[in-house]
Amino acid sequence: MSQPNDDIKKQNTPNETEPLLPQPGPSQSQSQAQPVQDRPKTVRHHRRTLSGRSVRSGHFQFGPSYHPNIYPAVNDPFTRQSKRAADARARSRFFKALLLGVGLWIVIGLVLGWTSWQESGWGDGNNRLNYGAKPEIPKQEGNVVQCASFEKETNLGNKIKSKSEFMISLKEDSHFFIHSKGSFAKGRISIGISDSNESKKVKVEVLALYNDEALIDLMNVCEVIGHEGDHHKAGLAIYTPSPEVGPYPESDLEFRLNIVLPRSLKSLYTFEIRGDLFTIKTDDLSSIDITRLDLGTTVGSITLSNILSHIVRIRTKNGDVEGSFNVSKTLSLATTNGAINAEIGLFPPSEEDSELPQLPPNPPSKASSPDNYTSVHATTTNGAVILKYTHHPVDQTLYSFVSSTNGKAEVQHPPAFEGQFEAETVWGSATVEGPHSKKDPKEGGHRIRKKIVRSDRDELGYRHISGSVWWDEGDGEEDKKGKGESLVKTTLGSAKIVFK
Repeated sequence: MSQPNDDIKKQNTPNETEPLLPQPGPSQSQSQAQPVQDRPKTVRHHRRTLSGRSVRSGHFQFGPSYHPNIYPAVNDPFTRQSKRAADARARSRFFKALLLGVGLWIVIGLVLGWTSWQESGWGDGNNRLNYGAKPEIPKQEGNVVQCASFEKETNLGNKIKSKSEFMISLKEDSHFFIHSKGSFAKGRISIGISDSNESKKVKVEVLALYNDEALIDLMNVCEVIGHEGDHHKAGLAIYTPSPEVGPYPESDLEFRLNIVLPRSLKSLYTFEIRGDLFTIKTDDLSSIDITRLDLGTTVGSITLSNILSHIVRIRTKNGDVEGSFNVSKTLSLATTNGAINAEIGLFPPSEEDSELPQLPPNPPSKASSPDNYTSVHATTTNGAVILKYTHHPVDQTLYSFVSSTNGKAEVQHPPAFEGQFEAETVWGSATVEGPHSKKDPKEGGHRIRKKIVRSDRDELGYRHISGSVWWDEGDGEEDKKGKGESLVKTTLGSAKIVFK
């Protein structure tokens, strides 16, 4: 019964040797027949190709084989020519897209920059809206006498130079000050004494250097007078804008202040400078007795010469402190990221000095301290501290404290020093030298110089030496404990105390 069906299947099933595709006839051209030669000619060849079995070797591969011979050569996507052409087209499309993106970015940046430039007023030189309003001199500074009227003088390259001058009257024991505030209040301050005795006033020369004329109209540099307690107050106030939007790296304004004190001036109650972005330098000021000297700045160094004062406070940041001082009550030197190098002479405190407010640091035990003493405090970070005491009156009590980090700390004392000492460091060396002098500094004295070391610790990463030094009169070392103190502490540096 199934024989007819089997015959039908046999008729529909191609023979193994039957051609898979029609073969070209004799009338067809050779160019038309050539592509057909690369095709599988029979069902057997086609099956072998799809099964992955090699016709010649008889080896098998897993999965169908995409042998290029089953495609016409002209349409084969895996030929070298086709692959190279595809890569070239891909590179061309990538570089075109990249160039288009860069071009759009440049165009957008130019448009936004031009808009911002026009809105800020750079095109017409008027930036007042962005700089902020012209600041007023606050009432607590005092009463404004006059303000600077700057006149354009010369062009220095891309900067404009303008100058103004003040003549400020001062009385003996007056309070003289320089105050500055604002983002553009910066520059240098030089202080000296006039060569002539004729002038009775303080001469202040103000030189302004700027590259935008809008800034010169937006600052106030004024002479101010008033009273502070029972003392006359006079000085200079410099107020510049503080923009809410900024900073303006292309805008520049700086000052050069030259302060000339009259030679006839013998005393000042207070000399104060508050200029956060100013460097300060003085000539020899030893002819003026300053009761209280207070100088403060940031991002600037302070260099002083022969200061004669009872109370001195110097502070800055990111700058060095250097100078020579003669003090009776207090000397405080402080900075960060800078070094301190000072020569210090002491003179006996007067009865009036005992009424002056004492600046920190106070002595460790004020109950055991004499009524009149001198305290010196010098501290910094990331810098060295070197103090050299050049003059120390006999029987004058001194409390000296020096500290630093990432730098050495060294103190040198003259023979008259008496009291306790302590040198301490972490990851550094600690040494105490001397005393070298055996001669009694007291006139007609025959005392004996002595030193005792109570503690000498040398541990891993830590070094500490403490003890006392004194002139022995036969009354015992314990009586000299409250005579004075010298402390030197640092980290990652050497701590050294030298007794001459």
